Amino acid sequence: MKNSRQRELILEYAGKSGLHPSAEEIHEEVKKYGIALGTVYRNLGKMVSEGLIKKLEGISSSALYDMNPLPHYHMVCRQCGFITDIPESAGEGIIEKAISHIGAEIDSCNIVFHGLCKKCSAHNKKGGKIL
Repeated sequence: MKNSRQRELILEYAGKSGLHPSAEEIHEEVKKYGIALGTVYRNLGKMVSEGLIKKLEGISSSALYDMNPLPHYHMVCRQCGFITDIPESAGEGIIEKAISHIGAEIDSCNIVFHGLCKKCSAHNKKGGKIL
């Protein structure tokens, strides 16, 4: 199997999942095509360095991969662990405010909000629980 086909399969699964998968989760789906875990890591590394995807660290015990290369933030549900993208426009001006506050140069930021996703919030309200 050619490297380009392996890369296509990795991207196809990761993009189709709509989630922020780890390399191990991607491997679970693509190993049926004979793709080794090391190959998954190598291809993900190349795609990150090319700016096609983002590597998210510090959200989970494993690095996660985000198929949306555009600037945006994340919200992690403290109950189910689901990760939701938040458009950059929701935090419009945050980098400029940080720059003016500290007087330093900022190239990028990684903002992660923590709370309850819509599903868990609705479930907790139905059950009378508010965490």
